[in-house]
Formats: sequence, structure tokens, C-alpha cells
Amino acid sequence: MKKQSILMGLLIATSGLYAATGTEVLQKMVNGHTRAFGQGQLFKSALDTAVWEESLAQLKEFVLENSKDLVGRRDSTLTSALGTIEQANRDLLNNIKITRGTISSGKNLQPQINMFAQIEDKMKVLQRELKATNFTLSGKKNAQKSLIDAALFIETTAAKARKEIVGTSGNAAPPIPPRK
Repeated sequence: MKKQSILMGLLIATSGLYAATGTEVLQKMVNGHTRAFGQGQLFKSALDTAVWEESLAQLKEFVLENSKDLVGRRDSTLTSALGTIEQANRDLLNNIKITRGTISSGKNLQPQINMFAQIEDKMKVLQRELKATNFTLSGKKNAQKSLIDAALFIETTAAKARKEIVGTSGNAAPPIPPRK
């Protein structure tokens, strides 16, 4: 009886330590991205980014947990990529808010177009760099795949935003170099 009590106590104590799988992280990102950015036009109304932000927090936790090597050190490639994604997401959200506030004023939107193009380019480069990196440990491979997925979501949203601005304002978008 005492062993069962100890076992139940351990199960309850560790239940809060549950770590998400790569599939769960992806599902949360898909749901959050669709809810935040899946609407018809990004600049018509305020975005509901709560689920998207939660998914990126879950991604961060997942990457930090799975980027460790056998002695517990975090992989600098994966953590650096995570930082780049976090910054790109902040830039994306801030630029969407700025654009939403200025799009109807008739102001020149070229700075916003350029910023969306920069975000898009950074995410393309990051995806290429991550795909070119080989990992042996399955946790690192899973973290790598999740980071590539997140970068793709941000890239796609930046491209959508840039195209919406060009479509509504008549501004010419800067050419984006093809993928290598």
C-alpha cells in the first residue's frame, strides 16, 4: 500500500512536467497561426494573437528542452535560430500593427513593405541554414523541424502582408531573390 501511495505521488508530481511533442507543437502553431492570420485581410481589424503567442512559447520550451546534447549543453545553432524566430515574430506583429494604423492615411507604406520583405528573407535564410545542419540526436532533429515550421509560418505571413499592402496601395514591392 505504501509503495502504491509513493507511486501515485510521483505520477501526480511529474504530470505537470509533461513536455509537448513536436506534433503537438506543430498543431498548436497551425491553430494559432490560422486564428491570428488566417482571416481575409491582415489590416482590417485587430489581430487575435493569443493562441499564436502561446504556440511560440510552447515552441520555445520544446526547443530548449530538445536542443540539449548528451551532457546537457544546449545547441547554439538551435538556440540562435529560436532567438531569430522570436525577433522576427515581434517585428512581424509590430509591423502589422503599424501598417494597420497607417494604411488608410495614404502615407507612404514603402518602409512597411521593405520590413515585411526583410522578415520574409530572414526566415528563408534561416530555413535553409537549419535544413543544411545535420543532427544525430532525435530531440535536436525534432527541435530543428519545429523551428523550420515556425520560420515558414512567419515567412508566409510576412509575404501575405507585403502582398496585401502592394495590392491595396499600388506601391511596388522590392524584388525578392529566388531561393537557392
